[in-house]
Amino acid sequence: MIEIELHDAVTAACRAEAIQLVGTVQSATGRRPLSDRLWLDLVGDPATHEPPVAVHARSDGHLVGHAQLGRTNDAWSLELVIHPELVGDNRSALITGLVRRATDAVAERGGGTVHWWATDVDASTEHLAGALGVRSGRTLHQMRVALPLAPTTIARAGLGDRALRSFVVGQDERAWLEVNNAAFASHAEQGGWDEATLSQREQQPWFDAGGLLLHERDGRLAAFCWTKIHEPTASEAAEERIGEIYVIAVHPDFHGLGLGRSLTVAGLVSIADRGIHTGMLYVDGDNVAALGLYRALGFAVTRTDQAYLIHVEPKQTDLIDPIELPRWSVVDLHPSLTSRSFVDAMESIGSDVGRLEVTFDEAGIRALESRPATADDAEAAAQVLRAYNDTATNLAQLQAYVYATVSTDTRHEHAQSLLSELATADARVRPLLARLADWVHALGADALAAHDDLVADHLGPLQRLSERAEHQMHEAEEGLYAELATTGSSAWGRLQGDITSQLATDVALPGGVRHLPMPAVRGMATSPDPAVRRAAYDAELVAWPTVATACAAAMNAIKGEANTVNRRRTWSSPLEASLYANSVSRPTFDAMQAAIVAALPRFREWMRCKARLHGHQGPLPWWDLVAPLPISPGNIGWDEGIGLVRNAFSAYSPALATVVDRAVDEQWIDAAPREGKVGGAFCMSFIGDRSLVLLNWSGSVESAQTTAHELGHAYHNVQLAPRTALQRRVPMALAETASIFCETLVVEAGLAHLRGNDRLALLDVDLQGSNQVVVDIHSRFLFETEVFARRQRRTLGVSELNEMMRAAQADAYGDGLDQSTAHPHMWIVKPHYYGSHFYNWPYTYGLLFGLGLYAQYTADPQRFQAGYDDLLSRAGMNTAEELGEAFGLDVAGEGFWTASLDVVTARIDQYQRLAIELGLDPAAQGGT
Repeated sequence: MIEIELHDAVTAACRAEAIQLVGTVQSATGRRPLSDRLWLDLVGDPATHEPPVAVHARSDGHLVGHAQLGRTNDAWSLELVIHPELVGDNRSALITGLVRRATDAVAERGGGTVHWWATDVDASTEHLAGALGVRSGRTLHQMRVALPLAPTTIARAGLGDRALRSFVVGQDERAWLEVNNAAFASHAEQGGWDEATLSQREQQPWFDAGGLLLHERDGRLAAFCWTKIHEPTASEAAEERIGEIYVIAVHPDFHGLGLGRSLTVAGLVSIADRGIHTGMLYVDGDNVAALGLYRALGFAVTRTDQAYLIHVEPKQTDLIDPIELPRWSVVDLHPSLTSRSFVDAMESIGSDVGRLEVTFDEAGIRALESRPATADDAEAAAQVLRAYNDTATNLAQLQAYVYATVSTDTRHEHAQSLLSELATADARVRPLLARLADWVHALGADALAAHDDLVADHLGPLQRLSERAEHQMHEAEEGLYAELATTGSSAWGRLQGDITSQLATDVALPGGVRHLPMPAVRGMATSPDPAVRRAAYDAELVAWPTVATACAAAMNAIKGEANTVNRRRTWSSPLEASLYANSVSRPTFDAMQAAIVAALPRFREWMRCKARLHGHQGPLPWWDLVAPLPISPGNIGWDEGIGLVRNAFSAYSPALATVVDRAVDEQWIDAAPREGKVGGAFCMSFIGDRSLVLLNWSGSVESAQTTAHELGHAYHNVQLAPRTALQRRVPMALAETASIFCETLVVEAGLAHLRGNDRLALLDVDLQGSNQVVVDIHSRFLFETEVFARRQRRTLGVSELNEMMRAAQADAYGDGLDQSTAHPHMWIVKPHYYGSHFYNWPYTYGLLFGLGLYAQYTADPQRFQAGYDDLLSRAGMNTAEELGEAFGLDVAGEGFWTASLDVVTARIDQYQRLAIELGLDPAAQGGT
């Protein structure tokens, strides 16, 4: 059995054991497993050098693993030393344990970014990194060259009459540090050196001042090349000596003069002059200029080391349960963004899209004069459907794989660039659907389906495409718009997501000021401590205006583009375009809206009652909208929360409970809020019937409800998995069906057995959610309607957008909300405004349709279960009215929506009665 222990400061005995383990590994592999910096930290004199932080793993009392942490330039460096006899699963388990305990130690020291270095990276290393949920950072290549260099190479790189001189100990330290720290200002290891760090190197046996070459210009040190000779150890006696370009740097003031090439050649000449026949250096994999230079000099890559980045939040036991929250893993598709399989897939998708375009061209899929469909037409339709479905599936998987990194770390520039590359590919595919729509419209979807079974299976989507043909621009215009949107609305939407996810702010908490990422700040809205909720609200109002100008620019660009394109597509309004995209008719939407407006006074009654339970004299302040009641139980742990969800799902069916088990066991979920991670929650389809679920778990009962909601989407994806890509294009309004139904299962399971305070607390959480989806989303609809109208005339400034937000909230919340506390910056917060237009109202449709389905389930469980999974699988193939009709629901009538809202208002009645019965509502006792 392996035991893992943390050493805050390595003792002399532990230090000796670690040094011995390093020697064992070096003898077995031919190289020391610790970098110079961490090695010197380990062997440094304890009297003058602070002992390092380390994690040790022992088996039967013997040291088999050593993980060492070192502070670098605004980050941490982590390196592992593993006994060479440990292999396979034992080695992987040991590495996992060491990395996790080391990151725990970083969390206890205030958090930060950890660079975990792995040498000689292979597929097993990448798989292990993926399982740990870490991402690739720096790639470091070791390169070697045969010496001496050719005379012509030396001549071309000469410094002319500019002499080089050797470093003088005691004289040149300050100038050297100035150049080094300027050249490596953003470097994790080499930057931020001080005199003590340099002095430590000067005292090493290998240090030779004659091998540290300086070049001066204009009375200043401009550049240097530091060489280091590697002498073979006793076990390597047969190996030849190697000369390393240890550090080479040019001060930024002297860039562009070719000094890097000149100093590199001078260093190699110096090494060769000492009778050494192999030169070596290390270079970052993304340093394209340096790689080009070194290859031109004859260097070749001989080894690659990989840093994996781990962002560690400070330990915050007062904000969230300290248990480790799950992170998703996507290694079952590709080991990493730099793996061979992923690089090949990225190259292939471009070819796939090209072949798809050729298939459409050869089949003549574009606008034509109406005529009867033939068997040959149906064969062409089947051909392009197969090609489209294959390409769209592959593209969607790659997009999900890359977005899994972007959504959890929006600072990952490489992933961002890959996502942009995939968006370009997607922009080539989307116009093909516009061409297919024109073609099907001319020939008739039903006529084509009559000739071919595959086409018949796609009848619903093809009919919807045919309807779309009446609202399309010409083929060239649709293609141009799809291409321009990648640098237009799509880019603006990503900008809003990036800057809001990277926003952090100071929060004046009762225990002191904390600098926290915005998802964690917003999560405090469910804190049981009213002082914490108010502090978080105040912090938000300070933080959001700092990014308001950029977000206003994004809002104007996206809405302006939508207005222009809607006009060119002859939509009478942005709402009509949204209704078509969601497969919902205007009569159905109007019936739902009428029922919502009629129900708003009941929601305001609930808000005023909730305000009294929180001790407020008047309406509810914003910071208490989603607050737990004072009688609510405290935060719940992850295991308890996921258990509540599983139990409720299990009561419906074993298949639904299995989705929870798979999501946990197969690492579908990323739960912890952290800086750089997008806010909110979502579920996206990944591979086959597997999904990825993003949460920002706060430990509240609401977090458990959100988990149920997103796992409902995952269950929906399981049902959609057998369908093709075109059949899986589920409109937003119908995509909420399973999620709302599953959330309702959890609520009803709780209400079935809870009594007293616990029952009231659960009703409170449920009604908070309904209030958000009905009342707050109604305010978003009003806001967005006004934005579209005003954007037709002019661009909108931050102050005007704030004023419009306040007006929309006043109309929706009315006297249920203390309007002096309304949140004018919600237009910045919600990403829904920055994607497709009118993205918000479908949530309300989903809630009320889901409640209607739940009523059908309770009336006849067996009949409902017999048809429910098929209904979910057809959500991308039928209209909203057709899916409702399958369960006997008339969604075009206001009565259906009123009946669904009656379920919510009945819970409001329960809430008010129970508050009085428990003696918690002062209004029942003559209070105000």
